[in-house]
Amino acid sequence: MNINSRDTILTFLGIILYFISIMFQGFDVCDEGFALSSYQQVFNAPSSIEYNMLFWLTSIIGGAWYTILPAGGILSFRILGAITIIATMLISRNILKPYIPNKHIIIALLMIMVSKGIGVVNFSYNTLSGFMSVLVLYYFFKGLINHKKAFIFLAGFCTGISAFASLPTITISALILLIPFYHIQCKQSSWKTNLRLMGYYCIGILVGIVLTLTIMHLLGHLEIFRKALSMISQHSIESDSNHNIFILVKKYIIDYVGVIKTGSILCVGTFILLIVQEQLSSKILTKICNVFIGIFYIFILIQNPIFTTYFICIASCTIVAFNKNRSSQIRLIAFGALVTSIFLPIGTDPGIHSIGHTSIWIALPFFFFLLWDIKNIKLSYNNVYTNQFISICRNRLKSISIIFIFAFFVVKLYFIANGAYFDPGSRLNKTAKINSPLAQHVHTTPERAYVCNIIISKLKEIVKPGEYLMVYDKMPMLHYLTNTKPYVYNPWIWAYDSFNFEQQLCRAESEIDILPIVLVHKFETIFSFSEPIYNYLDEDRSETYLNRVKSHIALKTFLNRNNYSILWEDIYYTIYSSEKKQNED
Repeated sequence: MNINSRDTILTFLGIILYFISIMFQGFDVCDEGFALSSYQQVFNAPSSIEYNMLFWLTSIIGGAWYTILPAGGILSFRILGAITIIATMLISRNILKPYIPNKHIIIALLMIMVSKGIGVVNFSYNTLSGFMSVLVLYYFFKGLINHKKAFIFLAGFCTGISAFASLPTITISALILLIPFYHIQCKQSSWKTNLRLMGYYCIGILVGIVLTLTIMHLLGHLEIFRKALSMISQHSIESDSNHNIFILVKKYIIDYVGVIKTGSILCVGTFILLIVQEQLSSKILTKICNVFIGIFYIFILIQNPIFTTYFICIASCTIVAFNKNRSSQIRLIAFGALVTSIFLPIGTDPGIHSIGHTSIWIALPFFFFLLWDIKNIKLSYNNVYTNQFISICRNRLKSISIIFIFAFFVVKLYFIANGAYFDPGSRLNKTAKINSPLAQHVHTTPERAYVCNIIISKLKEIVKPGEYLMVYDKMPMLHYLTNTKPYVYNPWIWAYDSFNFEQQLCRAESEIDILPIVLVHKFETIFSFSEPIYNYLDEDRSETYLNRVKSHIALKTFLNRNNYSILWEDIYYTIYSSEKKQNED
């Protein structure tokens, strides 16, 4: 960052203020709880969060932060998330600033910052994967543009260790395509040299993987990681698994069909409105037409914002990367951004909807670079009588892009103001506190706080920090707030498919001498809290994405097998304790 640039300093301060404004509100008991419980236990009881070892690097960084600030609570990890995002933005700007005007870079990076329209700021594997992908691109571009083999090796090294932030991140190794691309499209070096560079990259990946596994071994995590890998291999073939390989492929295809459909509607709609605007002679009518264009963009962005953003990113990078009139350097960067956007989301359950927002840090600035660089576009269309032309000058393109930017921020800021991650509702209503020192300064709606505070208070009476607890099946945050160890090697049981949940239950019985307190919440917690579901564990309830009947059967079988009885119950929760545990107590 150029600290002498007043605009850049003001932008940087604005980014900090943005994160400060959103990090004190929203209480997510699912994703954020899943991550925080792993950070809390990764050094204390690593075997209890075996499933989280699939995100080993993320857990280690989070665990180190927890070791430094054990009482920092939820808020401290949101600060870590903000630091990671800002670092990603700075590296992205450093890559792009020699080739793209600073204002275009800043606008695009701000758009990406708010693109997850529910104000996500917690440190997670998505945040870290986005940072690592940008770091890999940074070293790759430095190595290819400056002919430095050491940087190619570093790019490979970062690729190797990034796979441990989240296993699917290994797909970023597709960036090896940059080497033959630079040779074929830009004719920069011989094939012999390119093969050597590809070798350096692959060696870097291997070294990164070996070093990470060595550190795992030294920390006593390697065997736990191996077990997690063994589990996920079975996890990926079960029909009700979020990571079933066939479901993931289908999801990936459906996402890109959605991107193409949304992009087609965006282009056709813009074209039609421009034709209408071309027929208008009055400036007032032209301004009214601009309002309709803005409304059209708002409608598209509300329907599916990430598909819209993804389309303009991929389209822009493709046009720049394969335009022989561009410089070889900017074409290389555009192609790297394109490969990252396409490959990084592969293998993740929500796909583009999740990690897609962190896959476009380098890609989105090319949209504005392309629009501002076009001097004139001439389009032809047929009416009943004749073939006509519409000429779109640079000023009109600027006007359209400004309308799009305005619509984008209107939509995103509206969503952020009216919801937080997995905690919907206006932020004006998020004034209630969670009764836990680890949730200090975090506010949510009074209704959500009431439902959560009931069980937090009760668990304090029943379980002690460091004890085993089974939270069934979508409230992993309770593990973090009570500092308890997950009994089935995973704080978020719903992340298991039914087969693996049953297997892990049986395994825990054979490996752990103590039977845990079992907590069952009787309402849905993902997205918004539902009304109480009195028959939450019933086998007659229909199988859905959120409701796994086979998992309910496995839990009830476990409870019966170990003579569990109800210790406490209300309309939201049931706490079970086994006779064996009661006798031990």
